[in-house]
Amino acid sequence: MATNNPYAAYAKYVKKTVKEEGENQDVQTEVATSSALKSVPETNTRAYMGVPPKPNATKSIPPKPAGAQAVSANNYLESKILTAPPENLTLMLYEGAIRFMNQAVIYISAKNNEKTNVAIQRAQDIFIELMSTLNQEIEMSKNLFSLYEFMNYRLVEANIEKDPEKLREVITMTKELRDTWEEAMKQYKAI
Repeated sequence: MATNNPYAAYAKYVKKTVKEEGENQDVQTEVATSSALKSVPETNTRAYMGVPPKPNATKSIPPKPAGAQAVSANNYLESKILTAPPENLTLMLYEGAIRFMNQAVIYISAKNNEKTNVAIQRAQDIFIELMSTLNQEIEMSKNLFSLYEFMNYRLVEANIEKDPEKLREVITMTKELRDTWEEAMKQYKAI
């Protein structure tokens, strides 16, 4: 059941992320500027990525030009992920989970249940991928599996209840894991 190849486990996340990174960048910009979340139209990102708008899209906002910039950003992200050492992939997964959970907190405050659900599910996907890469023969992996499982459970609760406090709890735990992993990487490289 467990896969010890982080590249294989990361493949599912990569495909999703590369296709949807344009939307994430729009959201990150939105978060950084603290502007109203409702001003980001769904059709805008699809047009920017060169995808035709959904047939039932009701908003008519001029699309961003699809072109070399969007393709270049996706190629860069894909290249970054595929050439990263395995230890950096874990760090990227932690950072991605934190980003998606922060987005979910903002979407909850904006009362956007659909986007909240999507952001939380993407964070859950990351924890499931982290769980699948663990070597269950190692005691520490069993402990990490239990921790990821608990965090995933809290995300389910947060999604059902639309509770930002439960999300913040998991964000804090994930930041601690990320910081610990980053420190372990530095110490390993120093050897």
